[in-house]
Amino acid sequence: MPHVVGETLAALAPLATVGAALFGVRTLLSSWILWWPSVRAFGETPPCEVVFTGSSSITYWHSLEADMAPLRVVNRGFGGSMIRHAARYADRLIGRARPRAVVISAGSNDLALFFRVATIERDFRRFVAAVHAIDPEIVVYFVSINRAPARVVHWWRMRSLEERVRAIAASDPRVRYLDASGPVHDAKGRPRFGFFGLDGLHMNQRGYAGWTSVIRPRLLTDLGAQPGR
Repeated sequence: MPHVVGETLAALAPLATVGAALFGVRTLLSSWILWWPSVRAFGETPPCEVVFTGSSSITYWHSLEADMAPLRVVNRGFGGSMIRHAARYADRLIGRARPRAVVISAGSNDLALFFRVATIERDFRRFVAAVHAIDPEIVVYFVSINRAPARVVHWWRMRSLEERVRAIAASDPRVRYLDASGPVHDAKGRPRFGFFGLDGLHMNQRGYAGWTSVIRPRLLTDLGAQPGR
């Protein structure tokens, strides 16, 4: 019997090694301290109408300010981050800007590191609470998660997370789910060809144009702004 147990443990050893490596990477990437230099580099967030924050989908949106005009927006995305980081640094990201709305695009990295959907939902609730502690009138928008080709194994969990966010939005008028998937995905929810870069993870300019076509009109309507005003 001892030799059977030994053989079993030996067979499981590679899995244990992989699991330990994943745990180590997840622990590192979920650390608050790791992202402090990026957040600190932003400095004080200037007055604006909308703060955009989240992970690389926001970080790489270099045309954001022009795309959202005439709304005054500030980009506070820091690539590789998760919702928990936005919650931790909400005061720093929003600061004294006193925006009317905060748009967050995040969750994909959280899922890629195999955090449970329930855990990510809890982090989003913490983010909302942190924003409303700054100003209870700020409207929080959660942007639909892109079904990036590189993360196809997580698509079904993306849907699960979005369903939970929709439920939160249904119970709180200050939280809104913003579905920007239409221009980027086909009728079956699959990514359209030509909207993502070679890495299969990040959108290209065509993808951002698609997002702009949905997000900008929604914000203009909800915030009562008029194009060209």
